[in-house]
Amino acid sequence: MSFLKSNMRFIVLGLLFTLVFKYFTLPLYAEEVHLRYLFWANTPEEIPIMQEVIKAFEKRNPNIKVEGFSEVGARHYEKLDTMIAGGVAPDVIDMAVEFMPFYASRGALLNLQPLIDKDKDFNLKIFAPKLVQAWKYHGDQYGLPVNAQPLVLYYNKTMFKDAGIDFPTDNWNWNDFLVAAQKLTKREANGSTIQWATYLTTWDGHWSPWVYQSGGNILDKTGTRCLLDRPEAKKAISFINDLINKYKIAPQPGAMAIGDYDAFLTGAIAMHISGRWAVPTYRTIKAFEWDVVRLLKDRRRGIPLYALGTTISSQTKYPQEAYKLAKFVTSKEAQKYFIKGGNMVPALSELAMSREFLEGTPPTNNQAFVLSLNDVIVQPGANWNQIFSVATTPELDLLFRGKQSVETTLKNIVEKTNRILKEYPIR
Repeated sequence: MSFLKSNMRFIVLGLLFTLVFKYFTLPLYAEEVHLRYLFWANTPEEIPIMQEVIKAFEKRNPNIKVEGFSEVGARHYEKLDTMIAGGVAPDVIDMAVEFMPFYASRGALLNLQPLIDKDKDFNLKIFAPKLVQAWKYHGDQYGLPVNAQPLVLYYNKTMFKDAGIDFPTDNWNWNDFLVAAQKLTKREANGSTIQWATYLTTWDGHWSPWVYQSGGNILDKTGTRCLLDRPEAKKAISFINDLINKYKIAPQPGAMAIGDYDAFLTGAIAMHISGRWAVPTYRTIKAFEWDVVRLLKDRRRGIPLYALGTTISSQTKYPQEAYKLAKFVTSKEAQKYFIKGGNMVPALSELAMSREFLEGTPPTNNQAFVLSLNDVIVQPGANWNQIFSVATTPELDLLFRGKQSVETTLKNIVEKTNRILKEYPIR
C-alpha cells in the first residue's frame, strides 16, 4: 500500500512538473507567424505613427512579426492590385471605405463576420454607427473601422484678420464663401495674382462636396448610373468652374508651381478643403495662425465619406493572427497613437469625444471634424479608381483649364462612368 502511495505521489509530481514546464516554456516553442501589413500613410508624418502601432502589437503578441509597408496615394491600390494578381496579397490591408465593395465583390477580402461572431471580447457598438454600417457588404462585416476623415475648411486666420474679414462659421453658404474669397485674392497692377483665396483641383474631395451640397449625387442608389448630368450637379460644377475661370479666386490646374496642400502650408492661399490628415504637417506652421470650420451648405450639407479601415486578404494563411492585428489597429491603445499624431478622427466614439482629441491644438475647433461626421454622404460601391482616373479627372482638368464647356465635360464624364459601371459591376 505504501508502495502504491509512493508511486502515485511520484506520478502526480511528474504530471505537475510536465504541466508547469509546458506552461512556462510554451511561448518559446510557439510557431512564429509573419504577417505583411499594407498600411495607409497619406503623408510622411504618418509613417512613424504606424510603426509605433506595429511595435505595440508585436510587444503584445511576441510570436507574431509584422512587416509593415506603405505606398502613397493611388500607388497604394496599384501595389495592392499587383500583389493580389501575383497571389502574394498582404495579410492585412488598410483600405478606404469606398473601395471595399469592389474588392469584396471580387473575392479578394475575407468575410470578417464569422470571426467577429465568435469573438466574445469584441463589440462593434464601440464605433460610430455610420462607420460600422459603411464597412458591411451584403450584410456582413468586411472591414473594421479605424478612423474617419471628414472634409473641413482650413483657413488662414492671419490673412482674414489682415483683410478685415470675419472668420468663417458653420453657417457659411456658397455666396459667403465667394464674397470672402474675392476680398482674400490679391492682384498686382498688371493683373498677376500674388495671393489666391483657395485652390480647387480635380481631386473628388474638391468637387464632390459642392455636388452633394447642391442636392446632387455622383451615382444613383443602385450604383449602376452616373447622375452628374442632373441639374444639381451641373449647378455645382458650374460654380466651381466660375470660381476658377470667372471670378479667378483659385488658380487653373498647373498655374502654380506647388500643389494645394503646400500652397496652404506656405501661406500662398487663404482657404483649403482637406481632411484631418493635414493636421500633423500644418501643426508645424509658425508663420501664421490657422483653424478649421465645417464645410459650406447650399440646399443641404454634404461631404464624401472618407474613412479608413482594416481588411484581411482572402489569400492569408493566418486568418486568426491577421484578425488580431486588424482588431488591434482599431483598439483604444492604437488609436491613442493616432490622436497624439493628430492625423485622424478616431472611429471609437469614446475617443472622438474625448478631451484628448478635442483639446489637442491647433486647430482650436476640433469639434468641426466630429460634427462633420453628420454631413457624410455614402455612395454605392463602385470601381472608383477607374471612375476618378479615367472619367472625372481628365475631363475636369480640361474644364478648369478653360478648354472645354461644362456641358461637354459632364456629358463625357457620365458616358465614361456608365461604361465603367458596366465593365466593373459590383456583384
